[in-house]
Amino acid sequence: MNIQKTTRFLLALILSFVLALGSLFALTGCKSSEPKVDLDWEETCIWHTLSSTDLGFERQVSIKEKQDENGNPYLVGVLSDQLDGELKDLVDTYNADPSTDKKATLDEVRYDLTEGIVEFCTTDNTSSPTLAFLLWCGDPADLVYIGDHFGDDGTLIHTEGDPVNTKTITNYSFVIDPDSYTYCRFTWQGTEKATTGN
Repeated sequence: MNIQKTTRFLLALILSFVLALGSLFALTGCKSSEPKVDLDWEETCIWHTLSSTDLGFERQVSIKEKQDENGNPYLVGVLSDQLDGELKDLVDTYNADPSTDKKATLDEVRYDLTEGIVEFCTTDNTSSPTLAFLLWCGDPADLVYIGDHFGDDGTLIHTEGDPVNTKTITNYSFVIDPDSYTYCRFTWQGTEKATTGN
């Protein structure tokens, strides 16, 4: 008889414990089992990815913390007005360049640099058109001279189609500042300088 009472008491105690645990999990929403987001690590990954292009994108994309519907923090990128205005011409010119094999869309690049920046910068993005686009922006521009160029004494310096020394002229700088480079064009463009969007 004592064994039956002891067994019932232990079963009641175990059941009470299980119910109490269930109530505790219901109240907390099991948040303790959700992985904690390390925003500092994510921000470090973002800055590393953007600064690796040597374009100053890390200065043109600011990071903002937001909260989802459950109050969990997450990071998004915010494009500077300058970069936002330049992005269409850059993407269009990148896609027009026959040497690029991973074509990008403006929406995809904009998403990867804003709402999707954490995923873009913290996962394997080696096959991403956005990464190919960013790397292309930092590459030396493949430029040739438009027309013949003569020195002050009338000596021919460059003939039309001669390659331009582009160690300091990136695709990015050539596209965003066409007025500084009126003497040349991309090698792959026709004989008239026709930078996309300009």
